[in-house]
Amino acid sequence: MQSPLRKLRKSHGFTLLHVATGVHVDPATLSRIERGEQVPSVELAERLARFFEGEINELHILYPNRFQLNETDRTANNPVIADGMQPVERFMAKFKRVEA
Repeated sequence: MQSPLRKLRKSHGFTLLHVATGVHVDPATLSRIERGEQVPSVELAERLARFFEGEINELHILYPNRFQLNETDRTANNPVIADGMQPVERFMAKFKRVEA
């Protein structure tokens, strides 16, 4: 499983060098962080979150193991993905069933 940081970096097509340069850190350090071999400082986690413009937050970077799910678990445990409805839509659907 990939860390949320690595998954996001790859989804943008960015290299380690590109991101590392953008946050002023050595690419090897960033690689170790992505692999879970090194915990970044809070300051570096903040720089990474800013680099990705909020698409990832510091908690995902500092504690990646808490956010690593395989795709089956993610679908089953996420009600938005499981039935394709947003929480408000789900609420309204229940309301309409009661009303009818």
